[in-house]
Amino acid sequence: MAERVLASIQTVLAKKPIEGADFLEQITVMGWNLVAMKDEFQVGDYCCFFEVDSVLPELPEFEFMAKHKYRVKTVKLRGTLSQGLAMPLSILKKFNSQQFTIQEGLDITELLGVKKWEPAAVWYKALQAKGNFPFYVPKTDETKIQSALRCLDELKGQPFYISEKVDGSSMTVSFKDGEFEVCSRNISIKDMPDNMHWNIARKYGLPEAMAKAGTWFAFQGELCGPKIQGNKLGLKEHDWFIFSVYDITNMKYLDSLNAMGVVERFGLKFVPVLEYGESFNYTLEELLKKAEGKYATGQQREGIVVRPMTEMYSEKLKGRLSFKVLNNQYLLKEE
Repeated sequence: MAERVLASIQTVLAKKPIEGADFLEQITVMGWNLVAMKDEFQVGDYCCFFEVDSVLPELPEFEFMAKHKYRVKTVKLRGTLSQGLAMPLSILKKFNSQQFTIQEGLDITELLGVKKWEPAAVWYKALQAKGNFPFYVPKTDETKIQSALRCLDELKGQPFYISEKVDGSSMTVSFKDGEFEVCSRNISIKDMPDNMHWNIARKYGLPEAMAKAGTWFAFQGELCGPKIQGNKLGLKEHDWFIFSVYDITNMKYLDSLNAMGVVERFGLKFVPVLEYGESFNYTLEELLKKAEGKYATGQQREGIVVRPMTEMYSEKLKGRLSFKVLNNQYLLKEE
């Protein structure tokens, strides 16, 4: 999967007034609705678009974001949902010495030094790195559908399933060449007695079971429980919910039913599946509505993940066809 694009050149597709707001209006960029200064953009204009959870560089151009610690968030302004930040192309003037052509979709994340916001967690900071994340396993990071609307057309008419997006922390376990790895989102973790990642791997007997299987593959899922993301599932102890199984030898993800079968064979838990369908035909608006809902604890769920039943390549994503749809009520509550 390609690195996530947090900042890019995009086109303003639509605009409309906000009732009671003399100096603000709503604009649409890709599949996102956001609030901008009135008449700062016209339909068809290019803009520098920053996704939610972008952390902007501490430059004079972004000084107005200092009070938000330079993080782009989901907010409501004058009763209007705003998800993202649009700024005029003039902020790129200082980079004119670097040769690039302004065009729709141009990735300016690295150029501007934009980083991805990660929630602070005491337990996460305590992790001790064994090494880098294994190069032979893709990292986990689902694309938000509003940033990749073409995926709706790519999936249209195909058998699909929708799973609940479990709110936890990414965990990958892999086995290759006799080497057993337990990883967070970005690093391989040292085996320590009090480490919750390793404790889960041992709980399910994975070091021995994966070695015995004689197959090189990786389980990827969400680690959930006490002290992780507010434990929205209300678990008494830590557990792990698998959403993907990666075949390292053949460098591909297993199709959904095969993945679920392998997960069951190892005594693991697959993420809750909410719907199976024979022919995908949902619109963005319908998916946003479907993403709404609550966990059994009554807390707002994070959202849903949509995938084809049989693995497909996405030309838009330049990789696996898979995307998430976040629950806007969850995002607002989190902020």
